[in-house]
Amino acid sequence: RSAGRHYEGFESAMGPFASTVPLRMAVRPGEPFAGLVGRLEEPWAALGEWVDYFAWEGFFAAVLCWKDEQDGNDGKDGWRVERSQAFTDRFRLRLTVHGAVAELAYDGARFRDGEARTLLASWCALLAHAVAAPRTPVGELELVGPEDLARLAAGNATGRPYEPVPVDRLFFAQAERTPQAPALSTVPAGESLTYAELAGRVRALAATLRRAGVGPDIPVALQMERSVDLVVGVLGILAAGGAYVPVDPGFPEARRALILEAAGARVVVGPCLPVDQTDPSDPTDPSDPSPWRADTAAYVLFTSGSTGTPKGVVVRQGALTNHMLWMQEAYPLAPGDRVLQKTPLGFDASVWEVLAPLLAGAELVLAEPEAHRDPARLAWATAASGATVLQVVPSLLLPLLGEAELAGCTALRRLFCGGEPLSAELAGRVHALLPGADLINLYGPTETTVQVVTWTADWTEPAGPGEAVPIGRPIHNVRVHVLDAGMRPVPPGLPGELWIGGVSLARGYLGRPELTAASFLPDPFGAARGSRMYRTGDLGRVREDGALVFLGRVGREVKIRGYRFDPGEIEDLLGREEGVREAAVVVRGDRLLAYVVPGTADPAGLRARLAAQLPDYLVPTAFVPLPALPRTPSGKLDREALPEPADPASAAAEPGFAAPRTPVEEVLAAIWAGLLGRERVGLHDDFFELGGHSLLGAQLVARVRQALGVELSLRTVFETPTVAGLAAQVAAAWEVPVAPPVERVARDGDLPLSFAQQRLWLLDRLEPGHPYYNGFAAVRLTGALDERALLAAFREIVRVQEALRTTFPEVDGRPVQRLAPGFVLDLPAIDLAALPEARRLPEALRLAHAEARRPFDLATGPLLRLAVVRLGGEERLLFTAVHHIASDAWSSGIVYRDLMALYSEAVAGRVHRLPEPPVQYADYAVWQ
Repeated sequence: RSAGRHYEGFESAMGPFASTVPLRMAVRPGEPFAGLVGRLEEPWAALGEWVDYFAWEGFFAAVLCWKDEQDGNDGKDGWRVERSQAFTDRFRLRLTVHGAVAELAYDGARFRDGEARTLLASWCALLAHAVAAPRTPVGELELVGPEDLARLAAGNATGRPYEPVPVDRLFFAQAERTPQAPALSTVPAGESLTYAELAGRVRALAATLRRAGVGPDIPVALQMERSVDLVVGVLGILAAGGAYVPVDPGFPEARRALILEAAGARVVVGPCLPVDQTDPSDPTDPSDPSPWRADTAAYVLFTSGSTGTPKGVVVRQGALTNHMLWMQEAYPLAPGDRVLQKTPLGFDASVWEVLAPLLAGAELVLAEPEAHRDPARLAWATAASGATVLQVVPSLLLPLLGEAELAGCTALRRLFCGGEPLSAELAGRVHALLPGADLINLYGPTETTVQVVTWTADWTEPAGPGEAVPIGRPIHNVRVHVLDAGMRPVPPGLPGELWIGGVSLARGYLGRPELTAASFLPDPFGAARGSRMYRTGDLGRVREDGALVFLGRVGREVKIRGYRFDPGEIEDLLGREEGVREAAVVVRGDRLLAYVVPGTADPAGLRARLAAQLPDYLVPTAFVPLPALPRTPSGKLDREALPEPADPASAAAEPGFAAPRTPVEEVLAAIWAGLLGRERVGLHDDFFELGGHSLLGAQLVARVRQALGVELSLRTVFETPTVAGLAAQVAAAWEVPVAPPVERVARDGDLPLSFAQQRLWLLDRLEPGHPYYNGFAAVRLTGALDERALLAAFREIVRVQEALRTTFPEVDGRPVQRLAPGFVLDLPAIDLAALPEARRLPEALRLAHAEARRPFDLATGPLLRLAVVRLGGEERLLFTAVHHIASDAWSSGIVYRDLMALYSEAVAGRVHRLPEPPVQYADYAVWQ
């Protein structure tokens, strides 16, 4: 059985017989490759039962086509086929294998050239490894070839020597260079300090702390609101050699106590130790050289832990110095710059906000507390301060762009974004509002010292819907690897988990050696002895140009009713809906919930539009309107704080409840009540608003089939989710009759189209002149070709294959297929021999592209076109174009098989007649 020709007599008939049948295949990572191949034999053989399944065109985007048949010539007639090239395809990816030659055709609008090459190289690397070692477990087969390994290694060649100096000494050195320059101020206007004044207060606090026993690796709690004293506290603790531990005074008392206990802090800098009352006359000068080790702790930040106990991340002095020196080289600040500091000190974005300007002679401007949560306050502070540099998380940036005052922030020249994925659409809005500002995307877990990967948005780079801005490339002395579950590199373009190595790694978790060992593992790619890598739990991929793209959290990918997906996909679609400013999607139990801001969007309309774009299981079962999305202290979305939706069981109790009226409606309502656990269901109640979802929808379809003998689709349930709507669908349903045997029919009039032909005809009417279903090939021929013999062979094929003589006119508003007794097939020749040799092949390919896109007229035909391009000497290109409505891949094999035989006979001077197939595609169309 081949390409849908499983009825007797169709083996040599042309036409679009081929149907695509899905094969469910479970790949077990630990199974040997040879075992996988053997295990597929039985389900492969069982596919024969399903060959009459007719899939919709576009049901899938990629296809692997493995061809065993020979479609070339061995040269015995004086010529041979060297290669064939395709110019159009309806699939996004098509991998065609002819023996030992593989050809990948890809959609240039979806895949870059390099991505396609990498995909093909990965497939070849996998096959090479599988053939060389067939007993290798499938999950351990190599996907990365030598060239890609070299490219990945080059992306991590970030080594750069840096000066082993603590950041507090860098600050004191800057204070000596610009003592009277403004160093620190607040907005609204309040206290301000010059570099000399700030350095004096830092020295005084450091001396006091040293007398209190603070030194290397001694944690010091810093518990203050954002203020000048807070900045003095950070620098003073560092100058004393200690590690600062931020404790937000706004935290609940129990949380603060937990942090203080976990940190083991013996000294607290806060209202109980005002930093402006320390002794400035202390003879100890913390700016003097003192012993310093790169591994000494600089600060400890506490993050949430899965057990409820916060984890203290210990960041090293050497990592902090490396980051600050890189930052000044990559994004230099200068006197005259004003950096707005608004991030709470407990989050690592605050580290560079506080330190970067003070190491470069710029001015640090402190925003009022809570500005990081309030877009209006933040926009005002940015404008009032004349800030030139600002950092904000994307979820706050979106509403910030809506504040009128932000448009007047013309001094803003650099906008940093991090902490969450940054969409290309949002980046475009930034550029439209602030065309003079660079937008820099940052990435870095707390465990890796602020940011370890950066990317400056390229406004000229095209981006598709939902595409994210890359997170970029590693900073100096940092390596980022994209690895699979077995810690092996994945090819560029494919997703994997992000692992980070290098100088920026934190020392580990304070007092949690077992947790440190589980998250910071030996680095198999590191050159230095004892190198470690941090497992981020984030997904990413490497682009063709080497830039890293963030794909979400490993844990962000959720599973519901057996389907695994990333809610971000649904959030992105909701965000594009008119009337939806923000959206969040979460899984609660077996329900998929969508939260939308503002709460004015119509849930039924949202559900219908999502159902038209997403698989059934990705359509939320409830839409919850909110005035605003809840946020964490850092300004990120707080998913845990999203409220539970109202009880769907109350829907039937609302006024206006309508009872079923007909027996069919009563049966449907009873089925709903049983599935949803309801006592009664109304005529106009929405299946999904009552708690239904795609799995219950599938059960509903099954019970309707059992009770009413009607086959509904799950899509129908989504489109008409009420008892009244489904009752109308049941009334209109009909059953498919048993198919009769295929028999030859009379050719005395017009004949109907098959289902496949109807689809292709309709697509042609919807988009006239499109080339998607042009079956075109340019075949390079070498040798002494007899063009008249070749044309005679093609004409004989047209004589016996009715599909090539069929047209599809419209009669009384309906298409028919009309079989012509024949048509004059020509083989026009285009001679390029007069062109310079270097121009011949490019010109021939230009002609090929034009011919591949030349439309067919289905109503008048012909549906087969030929041409030969003479390249000089015995080199030619043969163009063949046939519409898919008359042919499929198997049909091409029939043509080339018969062409070889007919051409050989014609060259020898003999006339050869092909036998006509007993039944042809027209008979199949009538039978269907």
